[in-house]
Amino acid sequence: MGGNCGATATHYKRGHDPAYWYTPIASACKLSDVPMPASDAGATRLPTAAFTFITPNTCHDHHWETGCSGSSSLSVQAMDTWLSGTVQSIQATADYRAGNTLVIVTFDEGQAGKTGENCADPANSDPSCHIATIAVAAGVHPVHDATFYTHYSMLRSVEEALGITTYLGNAATAADMRPGMGF
Repeated sequence: MGGNCGATATHYKRGHDPAYWYTPIASACKLSDVPMPASDAGATRLPTAAFTFITPNTCHDHHWETGCSGSSSLSVQAMDTWLSGTVQSIQATADYRAGNTLVIVTFDEGQAGKTGENCADPANSDPSCHIATIAVAAGVHPVHDATFYTHYSMLRSVEEALGITTYLGNAATAADMRPGMGF
């Protein structure tokens, strides 16, 4: 992003920043929600905080838009290059090497989702609701968990890990991902 919470910038959608949508924390967001420098993504620049949310810009989030370098046919490659570089930078930090950092990589939408479709309904088996979510940390072992999870599950899991017991919205009834995903 181009500046603190809600700032606009070329190729960055401020609506992709969760703090932007929560009025009660928007003023605090302006103090602590800061752009990540393009270089040295993790090794020395990530804030020392209990929680850091990183959102790629539209050139690196597989949505490619006019003005991004290359072409739309290279959007997967651009996303992969950005993501692998960012995760590797985080893995190079002392906190990660000490086992104090969990990286959750998730996508915000499946393919060909239908307008108005309720992907939070466990009865909905439409593949367009399926998204990839990967937990990366020292001590997390590869598993395939068949439990029904939603984005609210990830929110609940983060809240649980941070010791927050007053859950936001639908996180209150969502399944906790930590046991099934091994973190």
